[in-house]
Amino acid sequence: MGGSIQHDKKRRRYYVAVYWDGKQHKIWHNRFSGEKLYDKRQANKVLGIIQGEVDRGEFHPRFWKPD
Repeated sequence: MGGSIQHDKKRRRYYVAVYWDGKQHKIWHNRFSGEKLYDKRQANKVLGIIQGEVDRGEFHPRFWKPD
């Protein structure tokens, strides 16, 4: 699974771009802490968590998006 960290200059925030089932999903916050990704270090942590979930077969993008 690939994923990358991107910066949105307009919002002044980072997001994790993940391709899943042929679609790009943008993850803007940490689902466990609820923090928005204001720095690259936070985005790297989220990307690592997502990659771990993919390896274990637990990842689904809807878990990472607000209701």
